[in-house]
Amino acid sequence: TGTGTGTGTGTGAASSLVPAAAAPGAVIAEDAAILRPIRDGAAWSYRGVYTPYTGATRINYVTTTTQTLISPNSGTEVFTNANNEGPDSQPVSLVAGVVGGQQSIDFAGKGSPELVQFVELRSPVRLGDQFTTLDRRYTDTNIDLDGDQKPDTLEVAIFGRVEGVEPIALPNLPELTAVRVDITMRQRVTYSASGQLSPVVEVRVQTWYASGVGIVQQRLTTPTPLGNDYSIWEEQLASWDGVDKGFGAMPPLIVKFPADSPVLPGLGV
Repeated sequence: TGTGTGTGTGTGAASSLVPAAAAPGAVIAEDAAILRPIRDGAAWSYRGVYTPYTGATRINYVTTTTQTLISPNSGTEVFTNANNEGPDSQPVSLVAGVVGGQQSIDFAGKGSPELVQFVELRSPVRLGDQFTTLDRRYTDTNIDLDGDQKPDTLEVAIFGRVEGVEPIALPNLPELTAVRVDITMRQRVTYSASGQLSPVVEVRVQTWYASGVGIVQQRLTTPTPLGNDYSIWEEQLASWDGVDKGFGAMPPLIVKFPADSPVLPGLGV
């Protein structure tokens, strides 16, 4: 597995938050690109449900992802309302058999974000394969949770695992078989005053990929601000426009009669 080093402040030593990886199993897909197509003009529409905490009223929303190619194997994805948080975008690429993207994150809170290269999938896609995006201890931080005016040490780990192949039943769409991949981010602080460890804070993104289609379902689980419950965002594919193929109800198009048509010339319907 790979380990990110980044440019943030810290010792660069590994954390103790990544579980031991078992030997990967059978090959599910030789090429990760078949599970995460990158194609100019492709679009995916999703129905989302946000549950702020256990027992809370669920909030429904919709979002669309559209890809624009920058090169044959890289592009930009634009989201209209991902996780019900409004417009956003991210890079996506296929490099040496690895599908992923990048994001600048200031883990240490020092005003010096590091560029993290995220891994979504890697070829060949194998059952139980575990891969590490980042595994690090930050000692020079702007974090002082115990209030002693000294920096606390932060451990951060981001890792993924191919969990298996599962059937996915989506409303009004054909039943699909999808590969599930879980990406987990864990953080823990060592208090400078006592040397004691804080509880581990964990965020998890579960993603289901269908061959030739891409992401068909995703679930984000994060702790609530007080840390006593979880917030969950769930998104399911409603329609897919793969440029030359697709399914589901797509946005309406205006069809215009030719100007020289003997019937309704020039009329758009």
